[in-house]
Amino acid sequence: MRQLRIDSTMLACVVHEDMDPTNYLQFDKIRDFPPPAISLEVWRELCKVSVYLIS
Repeated sequence: MRQLRIDSTMLACVVHEDMDPTNYLQFDKIRDFPPPAISLEVWRELCKVSVYLIS
């Protein structure tokens, strides 16, 4: 999951220039940028579950 978060963060940083590219836990922003191998719906669900597990 870590590499998927990194990939998603790199994709999101292109659009969100104010993002910290080393903070891979910005689920509110990366949830809209799934890694290439995962559908948007599945990625959003994974982000939702991850936020729950981290908090």
